[in-house]
Amino acid sequence: DRVLLATVSNTEALLANNVAIACFEGGSFIACGVILRGTLIGGGYDYGEGLALTVLYFAVSQFLLLITAYLYRLVTKFDDWEELKNGNVAAGLSGAFTLVAIAVIMAYPIPLYVSLIVFLPIAVTGIVALVILRVIIDKFVLPGEALDKEIVEDKNWGAAIIEGAAALGVAFIFNRYVPPPGPPFVSPSIDYFDVCS
Repeated sequence: DRVLLATVSNTEALLANNVAIACFEGGSFIACGVILRGTLIGGGYDYGEGLALTVLYFAVSQFLLLITAYLYRLVTKFDDWEELKNGNVAAGLSGAFTLVAIAVIMAYPIPLYVSLIVFLPIAVTGIVALVILRVIIDKFVLPGEALDKEIVEDKNWGAAIIEGAAALGVAFIFNRYVPPPGPPFVSPSIDYFDVCS
């Protein structure tokens, strides 16, 4: 709350029935849950090692989620915080879907590799793909009006849902192309299940 919605009091906004804030905050909770699920599944570790890996990956993923949310604000041509404060539900939905899509991309490789060296490039590549996707949707999927105009001026929920559904779709498709550990995709001489490798 202090970072994602730094200029907004979430409690006051929710008590004032600000649906945009509710959508965005709901998306952030779902994103955190998806990331937590990714850090908790897996096995073969003792309690201490499993707890350390869970905390490590949750912290790294949350950091990446916050950085990406900030970068998303730079990609959009509108002031996200101001739109959320003003109750623009389309902006809330757009941000919420983006957070969930980022979380889906980051959560998938964690239980496969348990290696930061493998996890970070996969996560960053997925995040870049989502940024590129937003530009493609703006130019080709919704060619009549700019996506930012649809969200800010028209408060078009439909455009926000199209953007969000496409982001989620790309996240799930992206995860299908994450190579599984082991040959022929990675070198058999490197133990990719070692977090320090």
